[in-house]
Amino acid sequence: MNNRQKELLRILLTGSSDFFHVQELSNELGCSEKTVRSDLNRIETFLKEYPAVELIRKRGTGIHLSIHHADRVKLFHHIYQTGKIAAGHERVLEVAYQLLTSDNPLTLASLAESYFTNPTSMKHELNRIAHWLEGYHLTLMSKQRLGHIVKGRELDKRNALANLSELIPSENREKDRILQLFPQNETATVRKLLRGLQVDYPIDLTEGEFESLLIHVLIMIKRTRQRSSIVLGEMDAGANVKLETYHMTAWFLKRLGDALGVSFPENEYVYFTWHLESCRKKNGLTNLKADDLLADVVRQMTLQLQHMTMIRFREDKVLGRWSCYASCVSLASHQVWSYN
Repeated sequence: MNNRQKELLRILLTGSSDFFHVQELSNELGCSEKTVRSDLNRIETFLKEYPAVELIRKRGTGIHLSIHHADRVKLFHHIYQTGKIAAGHERVLEVAYQLLTSDNPLTLASLAESYFTNPTSMKHELNRIAHWLEGYHLTLMSKQRLGHIVKGRELDKRNALANLSELIPSENREKDRILQLFPQNETATVRKLLRGLQVDYPIDLTEGEFESLLIHVLIMIKRTRQRSSIVLGEMDAGANVKLETYHMTAWFLKRLGDALGVSFPENEYVYFTWHLESCRKKNGLTNLKADDLLADVVRQMTLQLQHMTMIRFREDKVLGRWSCYASCVSLASHQVWSYN
């Protein structure tokens, strides 16, 4: 089997109690429905080596893998023996993603088994994730015989998802690694439409803002499909948006919805408008390219300290003032002033 087919089998194995629709699998894998059906045929042929395993296809219901625990373990071993096993910080990142996007508790045993590690190591990683989640006002609840589940506001969950890279110490792989958590076709579609938005409307995004907005949109798609819409009351009451920005949102989400077959509720329109308005306000203050270097150095040093110690130095008031001071020095050096 090729890597895509192994990934399809992994999805079926991890959700063996669920039925999957072909369109859902197609979106997850970033390929056509025809390709998914072809891959299912290949998997069905491969599974003949496991007589007790059955790939069930029910019209109108979906696809389901009927399998016993022992065979599931064997198949997981087959997948990971011939592929790459997520290790260290990559595993922590994937587990955090699963916890933040799951509406059902995940058990310690199932997580350890899925990532081929022992329960003790997985417990240590869950403690690390729980400590990190506290910085986003989220709680990793542990329910006996049920498992672990993240409790908190949807807005805080999305903010945590957008900053999963904080769990990765190696900066040169952060962006690509986060984007790999989302279907490739969705990432490509969002990129194309964000570029189109900048052509048709007066908004100039920096590279960092573009990537941040890209990740927020991918999270919005994921959570909308899961029917976990944002609640307007969770957002900053002082976050006023302009009508022009809302028109930009309507342009973008209408095309995105048509391309991916997603219907975004009104609250998601306001949520995306909020993010767009935030970018526009930043660009309204300054459009400098390298002028924020000093402030960036402070932020990067703070982030590195946070990676090494798991202490949220970003919330330190003294460091915050230094970052603000660095930004002011940068602006002053270019004689950029703002009058109210």
